[in-house]
Amino acid sequence: MLLEELLKKGLITKKEFVSVEYEIKTSNRKEEELILEKDLVSEDVLFALKSKILNIPLREISIEEINLDTLKFIPEESVITYQMIPLAKKGNVLDV
Repeated sequence: MLLEELLKKGLITKKEFVSVEYEIKTSNRKEEELILEKDLVSEDVLFALKSKILNIPLREISIEEINLDTLKFIPEESVITYQMIPLAKKGNVLDV
């Protein structure tokens, strides 16, 4: 999904696309991880594109914004597996 969009937008070459696509299939690594590891585009560009594709607003946060009490709402195992953290709790809504 992201690779195709990067290619369509001319941000990566066809050769880079094929190389990363092959590595995804053979290594079971995540698309985002490989794109960033190979330094094909910056993290800002990648996540802005992902935000647009998923139609989810991108939100930059600082460590200071995270209330440590909210960390208890998602088990550490889930945080690691799904690479997400709880940011805030407002009423019955957990901002992740």
